[in-house]
Amino acid sequence: MPTTERKPWLAASASLLCPGLGQFYCGRFVRGVVLFVLSLLYAPVTAVAAIAEPSDGVLHALIGAYVASALVSVIAVLDAWMLARQRRMEFTIHRYQRPALYAVFLVAGVVINAGLLTAVRTCSFAAYKLPTGSMSPTLQPGDHVLANKLRFGRVPVERGDIVVFRAPDRELNYVKRVIGLPGDSVKLTNGRVLLNGQLLPVDAPASGTDDGVVVEHLGERTYRVRLHAAAGGTANTAETTVPPASYFVLGDGRDTSMDSSTFGPVSHDNLIGRVEYVLVPGGDWSRAGALSEAK
Repeated sequence: MPTTERKPWLAASASLLCPGLGQFYCGRFVRGVVLFVLSLLYAPVTAVAAIAEPSDGVLHALIGAYVASALVSVIAVLDAWMLARQRRMEFTIHRYQRPALYAVFLVAGVVINAGLLTAVRTCSFAAYKLPTGSMSPTLQPGDHVLANKLRFGRVPVERGDIVVFRAPDRELNYVKRVIGLPGDSVKLTNGRVLLNGQLLPVDAPASGTDDGVVVEHLGERTYRVRLHAAAGGTANTAETTVPPASYFVLGDGRDTSMDSSTFGPVSHDNLIGRVEYVLVPGGDWSRAGALSEAK
């Protein structure tokens, strides 16, 4: 077979386009395939994380998989560069190194990567940033959260879940807490929730008093809500019966939130996912990790 030198810039560029392609170019087919497969490590880890119960360990594994995949891609570029430098003077072209096979490797790599990234974004996790304090004190302005899109395909929506959804008649996504399920009657009086004729109990937070912050009990779920903003004010609504396949949602910042008290119940079809992780806190980094609702 003919011989030709391997160009480092071309090898590195090839692996930049598709991890492993530069190794293929340098005659290291097996190494190229291994690097390509390792660069896709994030996909199976994401799938497992989406069906696992939320925990700090799961989030760390998820972040680690993405960091490892990115690191493999960088290693593939540097390794291809070094291989080409070693083989600049003498290199025998193998039978499998034909233009058609280069094209197949590249197209397959790009299509697989694009497909997996689209599947991750569409079917498993998506990140959202909270621009306001309508979910304070549970979530703060500037928080980047991860919502699990696969969750509601496997388990029913529960009272107390924090969800991302498309608001009725609005082109915006909102993050709120589910208070009422289909068939429930919900009414707000001074920010307090009357659910099916029963006032949800509240008590002072364990950490002491805060500006209007109390702990609300919703079945077995407990979480903090702010009933009164610093400027004063209350949330009041007429009694609403939640329609079938819909949910009554409220912000934890009761009198500063645009939610079902404003635009009514949210259809199940408008739900996007359940918020499970604080990926990047807007302030205190101690809140990063699996969503923790202080009691």
